[in-house]
Amino acid sequence: MKFPPKQTILVVFAVLYMAISTFAAVRFYDLYRTYESRVPVTDKEAEKEAAILVTQLKKIMEVPDEKPVIATVKDRNSLAQEQAFFAQAENGDKLIVFEQARKAILFRPSVGRIVESGPLVVSPGPQQTTPVRVAVYNGTTQAGLATEVEQNLKQAAGAAVTTTIGDATVKTYTETLVVDLTGEMEATADEIAKFLNAQVGQLPEGESTPDADILVLVGSE
Repeated sequence: MKFPPKQTILVVFAVLYMAISTFAAVRFYDLYRTYESRVPVTDKEAEKEAAILVTQLKKIMEVPDEKPVIATVKDRNSLAQEQAFFAQAENGDKLIVFEQARKAILFRPSVGRIVESGPLVVSPGPQQTTPVRVAVYNGTTQAGLATEVEQNLKQAAGAAVTTTIGDATVKTYTETLVVDLTGEMEATADEIAKFLNAQVGQLPEGESTPDADILVLVGSE
């Protein structure tokens, strides 16, 4: 199975089980909202800054066709402690968030360099209840795959998920399959599938049902 690159794991998501069973935002997305509120700017100022930064970005990468939301890193030490995404940040760096394209970029305008980037999952609200229970089953004969996937999920989501690992009944899965066992967490299963480059589907016939919200059946590819 092909696993996400390290930088993706650092930024991808904090899985939170929402009261309305939706997938929550990346934690740094909530952080930038907090920092942004401390330094209010007018809409005109924000649009001007966004236009300048997008122009700079276009010189070095493909940029989504939408207006981004911008925040400035004010306290890199606090951010770095809370999120690995900001490990290389410096004060003055810009967090550029393209909400529709689900993309976040940490950009250093002083040198025109992208410090970090990764996918973004946008939250409809801040409410949070219990962590998502994810069971990761190895559906191959290759030892250690379930553990590796579990570690990736835990590194990305932290305390927002609880995980268990085991072996699938069938050992011939090629594609990784993500199953919503509750029937109420379709959006969450979809985002986990995107993170793992997997497919969302129903529990295969003959496969055991774990005590979990989401089941990940790890395939060989």
